[in-house]
Amino acid sequence: MSPEDWIDGQYPEMVANLKKWANLNTYSHNLEGLDIALKWAKETFSSLNPDTSEYVETNGRRGLLLRKRTTAPFQIYMGGHLDTVFPPDHPFQTWLKKEGDILLGPGVSDMKGGLLVLWKAVEYFETISLAPSLGWTIFLNTDEEIGSPDSGKFLQKLGERVDLALLFEPTLVDDCFVSSRLGSANYLVESRGIAAHAGREPHLGKNAIFPLAHFLSDLEKKTREVGEAHLNVGTIEGGTAPNQVPDFAKCKINLRSREMEKFSFWEGVFHELSKKWGVSWQRTSYRPPKPLDKKTEILLEKLLECGRELGIKVRWKESGGTCDGNLLAAKGVPTLDTLGVAGGGLHTEQEYIRLESLKERTMLTIRLLEKLVNVDEDRENVAS
Repeated sequence: MSPEDWIDGQYPEMVANLKKWANLNTYSHNLEGLDIALKWAKETFSSLNPDTSEYVETNGRRGLLLRKRTTAPFQIYMGGHLDTVFPPDHPFQTWLKKEGDILLGPGVSDMKGGLLVLWKAVEYFETISLAPSLGWTIFLNTDEEIGSPDSGKFLQKLGERVDLALLFEPTLVDDCFVSSRLGSANYLVESRGIAAHAGREPHLGKNAIFPLAHFLSDLEKKTREVGEAHLNVGTIEGGTAPNQVPDFAKCKINLRSREMEKFSFWEGVFHELSKKWGVSWQRTSYRPPKPLDKKTEILLEKLLECGRELGIKVRWKESGGTCDGNLLAAKGVPTLDTLGVAGGGLHTEQEYIRLESLKERTMLTIRLLEKLVNVDEDRENVAS
């Protein structure tokens, strides 16, 4: 049976699983829902007949690790995340069929659909004669949407043992694959004061909001002085009532750049302004930039060849978004990180998947695995 015919036969099961998974809330901080998702994933991926399949815990958070043929001559890391950005009380909780090929639902593109592509691509690959030449490690984490603070170092360790990595994030909204990514860091800035009654004893209080406001005002001025800066103040909180002097205020800031030096520069600015206004700051997560290096370029060219053979258009460009591919690339692992489905509306109530892309991307991944494993020269060019 051809892979195309096989995938056509698997398609109804993929769609059924996607609907089931979309209806389960897997918000990054909903550990109960994520534990259910991990159980479902372990059961689903058991069809790959891994040599080992186990839950792993990093800093109190669980993930799923599967391995096969760890002594094979060629080793690939494949992975993705189960968590989404929608809390349990968010109105967007279930899938919704729209017109034609479009299915709306939380996480259908980012990235539950991609995990199904990974599952079926490897399931088919395990049936062909090339399979014994490939060893694989699959890791599904549950904190990617919050920067992988618990699983990041663990997946980087896994990356040290492989020749390359394939991740199943969705392609961009224009169906482009991602060639390079900006780096991203999140920061928490806090201001502390002294609470007091705003009418009776305001002189006994110390307002925590004013110093934070001054800090942010100076930061905004600095961005205008320096020029273009991908710096965003995303949230701000403080105080409890207008008749109380607030004793606490905080904000969260995101910074993105394709240059590692920019992070050092802006952290120097944070340090200077925090001393000036008496606030504190800390970096809560960091993903370094993912430049387009020669090894990744070779991988993209191989993907382009696969697309031409299958009649699937393959293009790529830079993305301002980050993912675990940034972490793997930082360790020198050649990484393709958008082998997942086509869709759009990520992180919104309009998130959707183009359902036919489940079949397209599964076929594309199968062909890429075949091409990488079948030709020694290809492997050496990427891994050397």
